[in-house]
Amino acid sequence: MAQKSEGFLDAINRGLLEAQQETLFGSEPIILENACADYLRHKGYSVKEPLIYPYNIKKLDDLIVLFYVLLSKYNDKDTIVYKNKKQHLKMPRYFEESIQHMSGLSKPAAMGKCATLIKIVFNNADRFKFTIPLTFGIFGQKNMAWVTQLAIKILNEEMEEYKEQQVDKKIDEMLARYPQSEIGWSDNKINLALKNQGEKLNA
Repeated sequence: MAQKSEGFLDAINRGLLEAQQETLFGSEPIILENACADYLRHKGYSVKEPLIYPYNIKKLDDLIVLFYVLLSKYNDKDTIVYKNKKQHLKMPRYFEESIQHMSGLSKPAAMGKCATLIKIVFNNADRFKFTIPLTFGIFGQKNMAWVTQLAIKILNEEMEEYKEQQVDKKIDEMLARYPQSEIGWSDNKINLALKNQGEKLNA
């Protein structure tokens, strides 16, 4: 067992050396990431693939721009021009720091999640039942913290729904491989297939 662990550690060391070189060229340390994930699985940890957020958010100002672009579409009007940039930047910073603290994400990943949560609010505005004019202030983390909490809840619901759809899709694909007369899958076999597919989705 010790020899096998050493193999994982050697792979991590190789990945670390390559990552240090790749960083100079702006490349992602994929080899190191894979080696670390393999080692953690070897130790019994559950390792999930990182979530890929659809927006390329590089700075806090991008969150403000995204919010008002989506707000303009929500209001079916031209894009609203925001003012007092210093005041506006305080709120995105608190928003990002809150998400980073709750999720344990890096700052770039936290900003990506913030962007996703902003979109979720506008896509599910009926669930928020806003009675105030919408500004970036709805992502304040004091009296308005409930907005962020509900957005996170909806995001988690969407992720679970996506996993269930993927499981159903895989089951349909498995059943389609066999003629109807040869299916005859027992409950135990189906449950095992579901268990294996669930583990793959959570890996």
